[in-house]
Amino acid sequence: MSKTKTARKTAYFLACLLGAAYLVASCSSEDTAPIVADEFVSITGTINNLDDKAEPGVAIEGVYGSPGDALNPVTESNINATNNFSLTVLPGAPFYLHATKDTFATINTARTKLSASITADPVGIPTVDQAQLVIDTAFGVGIVGLQDFAWLVVDVVDASGDGVIGKTISIQSKTLVPLGEVYTACDGTDSLVNETTGPCPAGRLGPMYIAYFDSEAEVDITVGGEKQTAPIRKGEIAVLEIEVAANEFFTISGTVTNLTNTAAEAGVEVEAVYTAPGGAYNPTATTDVNGDYSLQVLKNEEAFLKFSKGVDYATVNTLKLVLNENLPGVDIDISLPSRNEAQGIINTAFALDPQLGDHAWLMADVLGGSGVVERGDEIIQSSTVPAIAIVAEVYTDCDGTDSGTMATISCDPGIRVGPMYIAYFDSDAEASVSVTNVIQTAPLRMNEITYLVFKPDPTGP
Repeated sequence: MSKTKTARKTAYFLACLLGAAYLVASCSSEDTAPIVADEFVSITGTINNLDDKAEPGVAIEGVYGSPGDALNPVTESNINATNNFSLTVLPGAPFYLHATKDTFATINTARTKLSASITADPVGIPTVDQAQLVIDTAFGVGIVGLQDFAWLVVDVVDASGDGVIGKTISIQSKTLVPLGEVYTACDGTDSLVNETTGPCPAGRLGPMYIAYFDSEAEVDITVGGEKQTAPIRKGEIAVLEIEVAANEFFTISGTVTNLTNTAAEAGVEVEAVYTAPGGAYNPTATTDVNGDYSLQVLKNEEAFLKFSKGVDYATVNTLKLVLNENLPGVDIDISLPSRNEAQGIINTAFALDPQLGDHAWLMADVLGGSGVVERGDEIIQSSTVPAIAIVAEVYTDCDGTDSGTMATISCDPGIRVGPMYIAYFDSDAEASVSVTNVIQTAPLRMNEITYLVFKPDPTGP
């Protein structure tokens, strides 16, 4: 007799015993017409190992209450000697899949209930050693062990199965909070940010999120408006894949030239910095022989562009922008000076010896609507995070020296040496910089130059 038939008979027998006072007549073996037979639905799927190959012999259990309960349906991923499985479950009854095999980690899925038969997404089952390696990569070798804690891993994907970045994973439980949690970078290490990261062109090592707990319970996991419930069990891994709306991207491009003869500058690294330089999901590009670059960036995310090329060139940052297709222009061009050129501009402006590498630098130009340099505008700067003071500032004359004024000075085209305004600071911060009615927010970073261009609105106050 099959397990399913046995479960049906057992369920029928229990119903008769527990409801005997009311169902004696109905439970008579001679008269079963009033009893409506249980209706079942099936969940089918595949079990793969982490090499994406078939893994037969994995025991699959549909867990209504706890693993091993008498009424839980069970099967094995060995149908036709493949990794396929098919499990018959009660419709409308919440359950999760429990996958076990010797030397492999035990995997649990999210709790769900079915109203119709479905084909599930493939389940990947790692060996115990592979699971521990993922944990070690994320948390550090020897810090936490698979068998000592209850584990939750989460991937956040769109309808195409691509990772969705910038999403925070929220865990709700009356009894449990994570002892530790990590949002991983593409290489499986701690990304040091509290949201999902990517994209990962070469593939991702491990899940987007890993957390561990010191006791068992069921927890609700929410990403955006999507929620799943997961069983948390010691020595086992609850694996969730939560589908949300896809990230939207658009392309931002530009050209980088050198400062000497404004020729194309190839090999410049361009990074869109969302939170910090080098972030796991910051898009990057390198300028080609024509000095051109193109970046695919997240819509509606704030970022600044960082331009760098080896130790002989100054690093230049732009203002922070909310990146979207409604920008007045998506071409951001820049001239990248060598460190010697940048130091020469600093020396000319201050007539003393502040060093590029010892300070954070802010440089700015003010242009009219036609691109002609305007005069008479004051540049007002206030740092915000943290609050730091200007060490010194200069409005430059056409030859790059201190003009002695507190406003920008215009020059005939082609004869200005350096920017209109230069200031330096003693630590990193974020600055709010304004010219008349135009405000720009910019990063201030030690040993780097933030360069801003203002085009004040002539209709403004």
